[in-house]
Amino acid sequence: MTTLQKLDEAVRRSMEAAAKEALSELASERIYGFFLMHDIFQSCRAAVLTEAQRARSRHKEERWSPADCGYYFYREDLFDEPNDLLAPLEGRGQEEEIARIFVRAMLHVRQNIITDPRIVLSVMDYTEGPGVPFFAYAELFNDAETLARLRAELYPGARWEYLDLERSRVPKV
Repeated sequence: MTTLQKLDEAVRRSMEAAAKEALSELASERIYGFFLMHDIFQSCRAAVLTEAQRARSRHKEERWSPADCGYYFYREDLFDEPNDLLAPLEGRGQEEEIARIFVRAMLHVRQNIITDPRIVLSVMDYTEGPGVPFFAYAELFNDAETLARLRAELYPGARWEYLDLERSRVPKV
């Protein structure tokens, strides 16, 4: 089995475990977002956004910011294996395949674990935050109604001139 195949399985297992635990442990906090966070495809973690965390935040208006309204690195311990596998891939030109692995893991979560369409799923580079690239990934995992609500909450108005470019960067699975 190649390192990428091992990574594919490890990321799926880690995201699945984090999603299951979030649904079990945080349901009373009213989950509204579940993201795969990464650092330029060099590491990955889960983030969970909840209404309870948002209510406690000093930055309530930053609804889609895991750092402000969520559990930023939720169950970080679940991601040791995928992060160990990502380390030797750094700088080897594998970013597109790693992105596909992340997308497959989140599709698995949407299809099998977090099926409530009101919970937004996406992939987010934590060096960028919730913006147009985040939305381009969200289009893969969420229905039209959820996406319309998300788009209005992220950037009301016409600040979407780079959406087509970002869509072209989202890997096809």
